[in-house]
Amino acid sequence: MSLDLHPDLRCLVMVDGTVFGNIDDADTIRPMEIRQGASMAPFEPCDDSPVSLFEVVEEYRLQTRSLVTQSRSEPSEDIPGSIYACWVNHLPDWTLKGADTIQLMINRHDAPCTVFFDTDLHIPSVDGELFVEAYLAAHRAQATLCVQMRDLETDEIKVFRTNFDTACAGGVHRNGYAHIRHAIPAHFTRCDITFSVDYQARQHDSAGVEPYLFIADIRAAKLREAGVADQILEPEWLYGRSPEGRGQWLRAPLPDVLTPGQGIDVTLGELSIPLTPMRKPDFAVRENYGHTLVCSCSEEMDLVLCIDGQHVEQIRINQNDTIIRLPNRYLNGHMRHLSLKDKSGSVVVFEAHQLMPSIVTPEDVMRRESVAPFPTALFAQTPLRYAALKAALTHAKPGTDLPQLAHALDILEGGHENVSLKPLRFPVVMNPDVSIIIPAHNKVEVTYLALCSLLLAHNQASFEVIVVDDASTDATAALDQLVEGITVIHNTTAQRFVRACNTGAEAARGTYITLLNNDVEVTVGWLDALVDAFERFDNVGMAGSKLLYPNGDLQDAGGIIWGSGNPWNYGNRQNPNEPRFSYARQADYLCGAALMVRTDLWRALGGLSAAMEPMYFEDTDLAFKVREAGYTTWFVPSSIVYHYEWHDLRHRCHNGL
Repeated sequence: MSLDLHPDLRCLVMVDGTVFGNIDDADTIRPMEIRQGASMAPFEPCDDSPVSLFEVVEEYRLQTRSLVTQSRSEPSEDIPGSIYACWVNHLPDWTLKGADTIQLMINRHDAPCTVFFDTDLHIPSVDGELFVEAYLAAHRAQATLCVQMRDLETDEIKVFRTNFDTACAGGVHRNGYAHIRHAIPAHFTRCDITFSVDYQARQHDSAGVEPYLFIADIRAAKLREAGVADQILEPEWLYGRSPEGRGQWLRAPLPDVLTPGQGIDVTLGELSIPLTPMRKPDFAVRENYGHTLVCSCSEEMDLVLCIDGQHVEQIRINQNDTIIRLPNRYLNGHMRHLSLKDKSGSVVVFEAHQLMPSIVTPEDVMRRESVAPFPTALFAQTPLRYAALKAALTHAKPGTDLPQLAHALDILEGGHENVSLKPLRFPVVMNPDVSIIIPAHNKVEVTYLALCSLLLAHNQASFEVIVVDDASTDATAALDQLVEGITVIHNTTAQRFVRACNTGAEAARGTYITLLNNDVEVTVGWLDALVDAFERFDNVGMAGSKLLYPNGDLQDAGGIIWGSGNPWNYGNRQNPNEPRFSYARQADYLCGAALMVRTDLWRALGGLSAAMEPMYFEDTDLAFKVREAGYTTWFVPSSIVYHYEWHDLRHRCHNGL
């Protein structure tokens, strides 16, 4: 049926599961509805225009290929890097997905400076309403972005200045940035746009490292509301094209999931208009490996990959087979809703609920190239707790306290908020292999959960536990009355992390000293794996665990120290089972939340340096002292420790910048 039968309707456009209509007068065609089978949804007036929300008519992007070499500063640098360092997409965790990100580090942060970028954004013709936009983020920096527009015909200059907001820390997603937009004057004909950054001062924080500034996705474009969706979705015009600024917009959500070949009816008063937004294609997901889809299709088509309702990326489907690899960040063992939709994000071509693998190595390769037990993929801590319980039962002796193991497991499953303080008993070891030093200040439930994890996590290595109560005012002060078989050292005044660890180490009797935060959950074999590193590798002085967040994401796979001296947790927030995070290797430093040192070397080096008091960077300093003494420092991925991070005595493990 022709839409010309109702002249008031200018267009119908569908995007993100919503149909928009543009009409002259809504009152003349009431009711206006979408009918989909037995379901119905009414149209309602709206202020949003799908044209301005999603459609980009024309855009110009800043070319950043040689921008690093085409930057300079005032005052000028005597030595490159003495005032600032500039990169493009150099820091993956701080690069906006799908866009170029300028990453600026201010090395001389005690004095103001200006950094100029000598690459112009050239607009050959200012046709209509054009805007310059970018995404800004900052760490510890008071700074301003200067945008200068020059009309090439008249030499008229227009300048805009925008302050960086340190509340916007950046990252890989747009919601971590402040979005700015400046209009190019309408009377400009041809235009060159330049950018510079005025750095004023450093904002101090506990990290004590350089200020960073991030400028992402610089471009000039027609007016639109930028966001995640508009970078991926494209409107599907069901009828007509609407002129801007005319008529009234109405919107209605699709009443149900719309599939290819399925029709809808738009009713306008007494008139019913049948529409089929997408014909049924010859398309199929031929193979689904959990992490990779193999799609077959008889023609080219554009689809959008969606995971858990979020639009992830555009996919071009080619004739015959197309391989779609799911983004690595989703491969973490969690159940996901996966779908492929048309380019408007409205028609579902394929969908499935599936358990994403956390390990993508094929099972036959694992069996052939590795040894049992193989990793499992359920929920974050569950597999390792099950493995710990299994190991404890396998090695149980006549005197093994099984009810205590059950209680320890209950505590771990219940979490810190549901801790029930009952007596615990550790075996007394006369000549322990390892002395575990746990500094603690208040929050007895946190320390108690860590002790329960030590009881449950079976290890062949024998150990003693030394808790340093750093002047606690809660039940931590009476921990030795609640827990048998451990040593509790009580500080009458708070000494903080460095002194507390050194105090505990003085009482150590083991061959190895292990520093362990009190806000952790250790796992089966974690201690054996650390000890094994000293026996397997040459001249080892320090070994550290793989640290995971409670949700199973990777927190730390060995520390990196950049040339600037800044620390970085390698692999932070990534999939912990990726191969690059799953082999033993030497690291610049190991996080003090779970690290092991030979006792004789610890004492020869004087333990943690007093210069690091009261806390922070003591683990980094210790690693450098170990290497300076001629030893190596190793990251051991088979030693897995969950680190809750916000509870420990220091309230930190180097996290990002």
